[in-house]
Amino acid sequence: MQKDTTLLIPTFNRSDLLNKCLESVEMQTFNGNIHCIISNNNSPDNTDDVVYKWQRDSSKFNITYIKNEESLEPIENWIKTLSYIDTEYSKWLQDDDWLEPNAIETMMRDLNDYNPNGLIYNCNIYTKKGKIANYYKPPSKKLVREDVINHVLQLAPVFPVSPTASIFKSDYIQQAIEFGKENDICTKKLMGNDLVMNFFGIFNDLDTHYISNTLVNFYGGDDSISLVNNPKIIFVFFTISKKFNFAESLTLCFYFGD
Repeated sequence: MQKDTTLLIPTFNRSDLLNKCLESVEMQTFNGNIHCIISNNNSPDNTDDVVYKWQRDSSKFNITYIKNEESLEPIENWIKTLSYIDTEYSKWLQDDDWLEPNAIETMMRDLNDYNPNGLIYNCNIYTKKGKIANYYKPPSKKLVREDVINHVLQLAPVFPVSPTASIFKSDYIQQAIEFGKENDICTKKLMGNDLVMNFFGIFNDLDTHYISNTLVNFYGGDDSISLVNNPKIIFVFFTISKKFNFAESLTLCFYFGD
């Protein structure tokens, strides 16, 4: 079984939620090494205190803390974490999300069973109205391009977009985020990069499996992309690599209008 994993946690001004996020890491049943890389995007709150507390008190994980002294574009804050990865597999963990206690242990076991490029899991979403359990409905399967296209066009059940739901080979995470950087309209506010992170490998013939097991929890706040479409946002999502011909390439355009 895999012995170690890295959690990439970009954060900004969410100290209470970050604390809950790290509490869930402390509760993990996984008995391997967990390396948390936290990049603080110049938060004005007490994020420092939360991180220092967990650096001092955690018995389950160690922290590399990146404290940015100036505000970065969100995507640049994500990128800051990459050079500190020291494991074969890594996962993003958004600062307002949290893990089920068996999440990392289960992911490590599934990685050994599937030997994939990456795995994407089901989730619970918590809104002001309560919990939406097992939010995504498709059965477990190896994902193909048509799944992503039908997901975007809403012609079939959708799959998790947030990379909190996923774990990938670390080399792939680097490739995916470099690809996402090319989409300047999207990257400034991270619109669309979540989907690039989870599904980019499918268009490069890298095995990605969806597992219907629910291992992560999302906080569905007022700004949740999973639940709310901002009617003022118009953006082009991404264009698949030039190595595909026109019929195989994919440009995804989202128009959130009235």
